[in-house]
Amino acid sequence: MNRRIDHPFRWLGLVLAIGLLVALTLGRDTRQKAQADPPAVDAKAQIEQLQKDLKRVQELIPDQAAVMSHLSYHFTNLWFAADQENWPLADFYLSETRSNLKWAARAKPKRKDPDGKETVDIVAIAESVDNGPFTKLKQAIAAKDKKTFAKVYGETLSACYACHKASYKPYLRPQMPTQPETRVINFDAKATTPE
Repeated sequence: MNRRIDHPFRWLGLVLAIGLLVALTLGRDTRQKAQADPPAVDAKAQIEQLQKDLKRVQELIPDQAAVMSHLSYHFTNLWFAADQENWPLADFYLSETRSNLKWAARAKPKRKDPDGKETVDIVAIAESVDNGPFTKLKQAIAAKDKKTFAKVYGETLSACYACHKASYKPYLRPQMPTQPETRVINFDAKATTPE
């Protein structure tokens, strides 16, 4: 039985069905070819873009001075937490101080001497402070020993100044803190609620 397709929409449907079948077939072939032959990579353009991206990221990273401001904040608050015998808070501030010192060493692992040579090994100095005075502070906090803590805190300030002098920045003279860096934290170990 041979039926004629007289209606124009029937022809249109047949043409669209054939067109869809051709498009699907061509699309599959194109995908297969793309998988078999990946597009050529412009290595030079990729390297240039990566260099631009790296420069942009480096501009976002805080410098050592900014990191040391964080360290100063936590180290100052450490003094007041221990003074109030709030040992958990003191332990928190010491941990933050240690973390900041490591961050500062990563930010600028070497410092230049007056001749422009990178001779000051900040990483080694930071490790010495962390393994020496900071470890002693941790022990004093664990023992809840306020007298030893105060003595070692002073020794730590001397170690900090020795680093500043070794880095050709003797004008950065740390001192015993006279007030906390924060006003929002209650240092009283017996406090139970915000006041």
